[in-house]
Amino acid sequence: MFNSLKSAIQWALILPGCLMSISPVLAEKGNATPVSPLESSCSEFKPISNAMPQAHSVTEPTQSTLQEDQSIPSVLPATSACSADLNPIPNQQIVQENTPTLVPEPNSPTEPPPSEIPGIQPLASEPNNNGWRFIFQPYATIPINTYGSATVRGRTVDYHLSLGSLLQSLSVAASGRVEAWNGNWGFIIDGYFAKLNAVKSFQRTEFPNLNAFNVTQYILSTDINGKLQGMSDALGQQFQSLEKADRAQKVQENIENVQILGQAIDRKIDEILSVQDLDQLKLKIAQTQDLIQETQQNFDGLQEIQNSEEFANLQDQLNTLKAFLNKELAATDQVTNYINDSNNQNLNNQDLNVDTTSNLSFRQGIYDFAISYHFGDPVSDRLPKEPSNRAFPLVWFQPYMGTRLNDINVNLNQIVNVQYTSDLINFQGNYQQTFSQGKTWFEPLVGGKFGVQLSDPITVWLRADVSGFDLSADSNWSWNALAGVDWWVNSQTSLQLGYRFYQIKLRNGTGENAFGFSESFNGPFLSASFHF
Repeated sequence: MFNSLKSAIQWALILPGCLMSISPVLAEKGNATPVSPLESSCSEFKPISNAMPQAHSVTEPTQSTLQEDQSIPSVLPATSACSADLNPIPNQQIVQENTPTLVPEPNSPTEPPPSEIPGIQPLASEPNNNGWRFIFQPYATIPINTYGSATVRGRTVDYHLSLGSLLQSLSVAASGRVEAWNGNWGFIIDGYFAKLNAVKSFQRTEFPNLNAFNVTQYILSTDINGKLQGMSDALGQQFQSLEKADRAQKVQENIENVQILGQAIDRKIDEILSVQDLDQLKLKIAQTQDLIQETQQNFDGLQEIQNSEEFANLQDQLNTLKAFLNKELAATDQVTNYINDSNNQNLNNQDLNVDTTSNLSFRQGIYDFAISYHFGDPVSDRLPKEPSNRAFPLVWFQPYMGTRLNDINVNLNQIVNVQYTSDLINFQGNYQQTFSQGKTWFEPLVGGKFGVQLSDPITVWLRADVSGFDLSADSNWSWNALAGVDWWVNSQTSLQLGYRFYQIKLRNGTGENAFGFSESFNGPFLSASFHF
């Protein structure tokens, strides 16, 4: 049925042209009667229209119809009833203008590529995450608020730095991140190093309205301890030097008595060094004075060696000790009377101030080594030249795990000023001390990065990690948290703007061996990523 209908249409297109070509030929014959173009000797043929079809009104043929048309014979067989009217006249041409132009379908061999068709752009290919890809990312954190503490050899100093103070103390700072990816697997190296000098800390400790007894005893005992210990050592050497020479029997006996007295003096000095009460201090000083007096009386039997150098040195040492004890005994009496004077209205007019100025410098290095895996939509490894028309947003996640190397070295220099004021005693002094301590350790690291790509050039992301877990010291933890946006500026470069939080806490050892370091900061995060 479908083939019969197409044949009828073809007949309707061909017959009018044939009849128009036959009419002039018949008119030229003398005795022939002209035949109208709309009339036919074929009684069965009914013309559809007397108008010649236009090329633009013809339905565009398809490839299949063209193939079927090739089977239609150009000359009807002689047995057809209409063969006389339809067979073409020799050497007669059909007008080319009346023949419809055939336009090839897009699937034909002559179809132009889509890029050459106006208004149609090819789609960009998906990111190719196969093969090695490298990302180099130098970055910087601007800490607007930095605070923490450092413990060196048991001494703890707190610090709090503004951005201006930090920049003044900062000596060296460098940080960067390198990522190498092959398929969905990645290897990450992240390094940070900073060195700060002269981070100053000032601390004042005030003790108003002190009890005069305790403070005065502390000052006197400290003074006595230092001087008496030196005198005790000198006396011991002098008494031992008397044994070197051979002496007469009587002289030797006197020397032994003097040495025994000297040992007794030494024991009394030890007792003075350990007393905690003013009354006991006065008693021990008086007993020591009596021993010194007895020792000097035994010198009368040492006429033989009185002119010797050993005897002269011993005399000088005993006289010095005696004068010192007399002075301390007088001071002790003065303090005792001051405390026992119930009518003294100025008993509480005394203060102790301890000012400590600390200069803290430290060197800190943090180095991460981790393996990562990519889940989710492929990330863009470069900015496409044309819009990719991908189905945004694209979501991905990259967990990672590895190890973190920490290297911290702290140097502490302290200047301590002590000032005690009262109606009885005024005391002021200062001393300086320097301590250094450091630690280098590895600790496990886990973290991840979550990203949402909103368009070809823009991605928002969140990255966080934690390490330590109290495995490398008595207490050690550190963590990072960053949030930001990634903006591609050309095919191989992107910029990152975000905000970062960081904290580390370390504590190890006790007493004089105690070492600790804590640091917290937060501030804007800036970086540039170069993709290769």
